Amino acid sequence: RCACSFIVEKDGSVSDVTAVKKVHANLNTEAVRVVKSLKEWTPGIKDGQPVRVQSAVYVTFSL
Repeated sequence: RCACSFIVEKDGSVSDVTAVKKVHANLNTEAVRVVKSLKEWTPGIKDGQPVRVQSAVYVTFSL
């Protein structure tokens, strides 16, 4: 499994996706691609307003 870190923007989109726990070059690339393709994350809320937040997920591969 590969861990990916990313930023959830105010509009719920993702940016700055990087593999932080790497397994293999091809799997790392695929994990980043998958996270970039995920839609509509919920941004952080501060004082009632949406804000950017850093998040991370694990992408698990079954081979």
